[in-house]
Amino acid sequence: MSKNLNYPIYNFNLINGLYTELIFDHDIERHCHIFWEITVSIKGEYVNHFDSGDVNLKACSLTIIRPSDIHYVNLKGTPAVYRDIYVSDEKMRQVADIIHEGLYDELIKSDVPVTCVIDKTHIDSIEATAAKITAVRNSNSQEEVNVLHNCLIMEALSAYAETRYYPARQTPDWLLDMLSKLNVTTASVLDSPFSSLPDLIDRTGYSHGHVCRKFREYFGCTLIQYINRQKMAYSTTLLLNTNLSVLDIAQTLGYSNQSNYINSFKKEYGMSPLNWRKTNLNLIKR
Repeated sequence: MSKNLNYPIYNFNLINGLYTELIFDHDIERHCHIFWEITVSIKGEYVNHFDSGDVNLKACSLTIIRPSDIHYVNLKGTPAVYRDIYVSDEKMRQVADIIHEGLYDELIKSDVPVTCVIDKTHIDSIEATAAKITAVRNSNSQEEVNVLHNCLIMEALSAYAETRYYPARQTPDWLLDMLSKLNVTTASVLDSPFSSLPDLIDRTGYSHGHVCRKFREYFGCTLIQYINRQKMAYSTTLLLNTNLSVLDIAQTLGYSNQSNYINSFKKEYGMSPLNWRKTNLNLIKR
């Protein structure tokens, strides 16, 4: 921590190893930090005072505080509990654009720190992952902690993205039908959607451009991005539940070579398929 004028500046090294913590019933002095802070309100009400204005927060509020945002916290006379999630700028940049293309730029360039109200189910999911981090923090597996920390960040950003990009509305039936054919749940459906996407689009009765625009409008990503994410998600099922080699999985998913699959997997999950398999199998055994 260093001093700048009349408020402290917190360095990420100061909280490295914490990753996340619960804050109970106390005011926080005026400060800023060189990392991101995602705040998830669990109970009570309080005010986060920013130089750009005050934000009143209550249970199920989520606030994304950027590096260098100067702020302080005052309670509103009632007990309050909220969770802080600490994120380096490098990791925020990586994870945000996995959740939604351009999300990082939107957050960093916003006039004020973004705030929204998220569903209680997201709070429960975030708390469950945070509890796992607490349980394994003192273990020797730093990689395991990193995986859980990534999951925690993704859960929080996904909750924000849901309110920002996917407001409740009626998705056209033809688009839902197409989506159901793209969802990968078994090896038997891999060949059809991935090898005959033009045919799948033709069956909707709409032009290729119209389908692609509507898909992105309703689901926040391109068709190719969605398919690649589905491939990656299905490959994690294979990694956990089969003894298939990485090469076998790459071939099952239709990759021309193993390297392309490994690179795609690293881009999505931040580690190689073998490291992901080892880490998550260890988690299951606990």
